[in-house]
Amino acid sequence: MASQEGAAMAPDARFFYRRVLLLTPDPWLRARLCGTLEELGCLVQPFACEAEALTWAQDEIADLAMIDSLSGTGHGIALAAQLRHEGVPAVFFDGFDAERGLLSAEPPRHPGLPRRTPLSEVLEACLT
Repeated sequence: MASQEGAAMAPDARFFYRRVLLLTPDPWLRARLCGTLEELGCLVQPFACEAEALTWAQDEIADLAMIDSLSGTGHGIALAAQLRHEGVPAVFFDGFDAERGLLSAEPPRHPGLPRRTPLSEVLEACLT
């Protein structure tokens, strides 16, 4: 699925076939983030609810979890805990500017990144 807004992002070989679990209940946000992540070369497994993501994560492996901090009842805490226990970094976010490709997030182990960071830089900080 390609992003329908903003400039297209060039694929980056460092992110090819990297599996990103994406959790957000917002269908617009999920579609925009999926499109942008796929443009960068990632394989995206999107979820609208934490329970479905937890079930998937029991049998599958992700390289990164991106969790909408407004994702509902559990806010992704159980999912992040399970994945981090398995060594998978989890990024909590609360917004995405599709036009500029900026994610409002606090990436793990990288507190120096600005709060609004290009999605490609978040991926680089977490996956390389």
